[in-house]
Amino acid sequence: MNTTSTQSRSKRGLFNFIGSISRSLFGTATVKDVQKLARHVNILINRNNKFAKAMTEHDQLLSSFMSKTDERFQNIVLGVQQNHDIMVNLTSETSKFVAHFEEVSVKLSNLLIDQMNLSSSVNKYLEELKIGIHEMVKGNLSPFLISPNILKNTLKHVQLILNEKFKGFYLLNTDPAYYYSSSQLLYARNHSTLYVTLKFPISTFSSPLALYRVNSFPVPINSSSNHGTKIMDLPEYFVVTSNNQYYNHISYSRISSCTGKTTLYCSYSLPLVSTVSKTCISSLYFNSKQDVHEQCDFRFLMNVIKPTVEEIYDNTLLVYKMNTLAFECPNKHKIVKGCNFCFIQIPCMCSLSTDSLYIPKKIEKCTNYKDTVTILHPINLALIQHFFDSDTYSSILGDTTFTKQINIQIPSINIFNHSFSNIIAQDHNLHLSLKRIAQATLKQKTVFKSLSEPLINGDISMDDSWLDLNTILIISSLCVSGILVIACIVLFNKIRILTATLLLLQKIPRSQSLSIPSPLPSFIYKHLATTTESSHVQSIFNTQCNPWPFVALSFTMTLALVIVSIYFFKKFNNRNHTKVVLEITNGLSCITIPIVTLSLCPSDWDITAPNCIQNMRISGTFCTRLHADFDNFSIVNINTKHEVPIPEDISVNPYTASRLKKMFGTPFFCHVLITHHNYFTRIK
Repeated sequence: MNTTSTQSRSKRGLFNFIGSISRSLFGTATVKDVQKLARHVNILINRNNKFAKAMTEHDQLLSSFMSKTDERFQNIVLGVQQNHDIMVNLTSETSKFVAHFEEVSVKLSNLLIDQMNLSSSVNKYLEELKIGIHEMVKGNLSPFLISPNILKNTLKHVQLILNEKFKGFYLLNTDPAYYYSSSQLLYARNHSTLYVTLKFPISTFSSPLALYRVNSFPVPINSSSNHGTKIMDLPEYFVVTSNNQYYNHISYSRISSCTGKTTLYCSYSLPLVSTVSKTCISSLYFNSKQDVHEQCDFRFLMNVIKPTVEEIYDNTLLVYKMNTLAFECPNKHKIVKGCNFCFIQIPCMCSLSTDSLYIPKKIEKCTNYKDTVTILHPINLALIQHFFDSDTYSSILGDTTFTKQINIQIPSINIFNHSFSNIIAQDHNLHLSLKRIAQATLKQKTVFKSLSEPLINGDISMDDSWLDLNTILIISSLCVSGILVIACIVLFNKIRILTATLLLLQKIPRSQSLSIPSPLPSFIYKHLATTTESSHVQSIFNTQCNPWPFVALSFTMTLALVIVSIYFFKKFNNRNHTKVVLEITNGLSCITIPIVTLSLCPSDWDITAPNCIQNMRISGTFCTRLHADFDNFSIVNINTKHEVPIPEDISVNPYTASRLKKMFGTPFFCHVLITHHNYFTRIK
């Protein structure tokens, strides 16, 4: 609204004046102020109208923009949807490609791994073949060349051939490790083929022979003397079969040619001796004290016992003349009194100190894990057998030991000694025969070490002439008498042969050779008259022979034939019966003694074998009997429940009794057998 006046000056009214004064005093609005306000309001209204118009235009423009924008966004959504579909397809194709690529990669990897494994296998095979050939050139069989499975199959095939075609022969070693370590082989190549031959140990024994190294140590004769006894002629090594039937000795040089570690295999054949043939080493092995006394040559050694310690086997020491023994163990220390001759079993991880020796601790091959020290005292059985009766040492064997030292008192042994031994250059110790020393001692004689000592002692006198005329005549007469006796025996045997020849000729009819004539002969029997003239042979027979010796001889032969027939008839009948017998053996011989004869078959009897058999002894001289105590031994009939009594003593013949007495002096073993139709079986 325009309120501007065209007049330059207006009239001022009363109210205007009053309004001006009121505005000045009280600040009230005047018309001018209201006009200014109206003008300002009009300006604002114009601006609002313009703004509304602009807003209307802008709204129209914005509506058009939004529609365009919406259209564009629809296009964008469509493009995004298309891109999404394309991405989905691309992702699907990519995943298929990746899966196919992974599958192809896995296949290629497997093929590559297979090729690498095959290549490594071929390389390994070539390396093993190279190593096997190098070992074969060195003389050793390699498992890379012949595998253990192939070697095992070969061993089984060899054993099968032995069982089928070579009965009684056994393959000793079936462990392939032996053939890889100690085999003897030959090899040859033919183009691309390599031939290898092996030696397999074959023997007639199913189990190997036991090999023992023989060590001989001196045994003192008493606790106060330095002299001792010893066997000097023992072999280095001793072999025996597993069944103790054959044995022999062998030297170290022959053992060194054998192969193997724990079991030795020898290519040569060692002759074996039957245990029936007794020698010193076999008697020692079987611990037969009587045979040792008869077969072994014990030597008497002077001043041979000295303070020393010898190792017998693991943790067992042989001590000579030691005053004190100090043992040092992980848990304790112990000092004991020494001994003159004893065995000591030392615990593991213990050392031994003596007056002059020290035995260090031992951890390998230790079997004595006890804390106690065991001291055992052996006895010189060879010396006792020469000075005492057999009843005195009947319970003592060669390996018998005692916890305390046994006091042995024998007669004083007087050995000749002279001052010439100080000037003679020969200074080695001589060993004497224990048997001869014992004989001289029992007769209270002096023992001489050489033939010159009786001359020095004056026991042998030297004559001027060695043989006089009387001695020569006596010796000649004895020789002629011996020759004449031998000639008489030879002539007597010739006369016996001639007499027997004449007797045979007397019984043979004489025959003459006839020439056959040209005409046919005729065979007509005619009775010939006997001549009464006695021939020369008949006269010799009548004069030289007496019928009574022939009658006695015929009677004796007939009686012996009847006795032998009765014996074999009874033996044949008894062999079909059921018997319970006792078998006693010591490894060298075996004796079977019938206990009870049963009437029925073995299946009709319930037999309980004894737990132990004690107090076995022989009584009587001609009517000998075997006494034995059977513990829990019973024979019961299954049908009638009748128990057969067991005899306390069994009748044996004197020959069997003498064999039993000899066997009781050695370690023996006995068990009960049942026999039927000459078939034996052990009662368990």
